[in-house]
Amino acid sequence: MQLKQGLDVAFLNFRKEFDAAQVACAELGAGWHAPASNSSNANPRVSDNSNSLEAVCSYVAGTTSHWFWSSSTVSSDTDYAWSVNLAYGGTLTNLKYDSTNVVCV
Repeated sequence: MQLKQGLDVAFLNFRKEFDAAQVACAELGAGWHAPASNSSNANPRVSDNSNSLEAVCSYVAGTTSHWFWSSSTVSSDTDYAWSVNLAYGGTLTNLKYDSTNVVCV
C-alpha cells in the first residue's frame, strides 16, 4: 500500500516479538523498517512525524483495530517499546517479548 505522501506500507500477516518485528521489516529489502513512534517518551523519536506510526494511522484510520509495533523503545525502560492502535491512534507500551502485529514502512 502507498500512502498519500508516497510512503510505502506493508502490513505483515503475523505477530512477532519486538526484535523479530524489526528483523522482519528489514528482510523486506533496503530501506524497509518499522515506523518510529512520535511519543515524547520514545527513543528514537520522529521529529517530523513523516514516517511515524501516528502518520501511518492518520492515513489508514478505521481500517484495522490491531496494535502494531513501532521501532521505538521506551526511553525510561528499554524492556518496553511503543505500539499504536491504527484504528484510533492510541499509543501504549508493551514488553518487547510480547507478540504484536507488524507494519513496515
